[in-house]
Amino acid sequence: MNMRPTLINPRPVVKMTVPKERKVDMTYVDQQTNTANLITPELVFDVIRSIKDPEHPYTLEQLNVVSEDKIKIYNLDQTEMESDVPRQDDFVISIEFTPTVPHCSLASLIGLCIRVKLQRELELFSLFKLDIVVTP
Repeated sequence: MNMRPTLINPRPVVKMTVPKERKVDMTYVDQQTNTANLITPELVFDVIRSIKDPEHPYTLEQLNVVSEDKIKIYNLDQTEMESDVPRQDDFVISIEFTPTVPHCSLASLIGLCIRVKLQRELELFSLFKLDIVVTP
């Protein structure tokens, strides 16, 4: 009797990746303009690109599950802000990811891994609202 687990995607497409070096400015919010200086789509991607896929020995970047162009950071409507001091939910990090197969049963686990990795790596993460969306 064969007790090997059945893979959801037994032959995923793996892309070649090249690590990028980036310098990060450690300031967070410009108080005059209320704009985020530290957290950029590039930084978010650098944090989540190395997450391993739960089913394969490849990273989410290698499997093309996450990509830098699917990460957006924006400031909510300035008229909703009651003061000049940024609050939690004033800024939103929006991340779209695409599992290797449309019917992936591990998509929720991948989303949770992204959230936890960002919470652990980014000290100022609590000032952001995080939207993680699965795309087909």
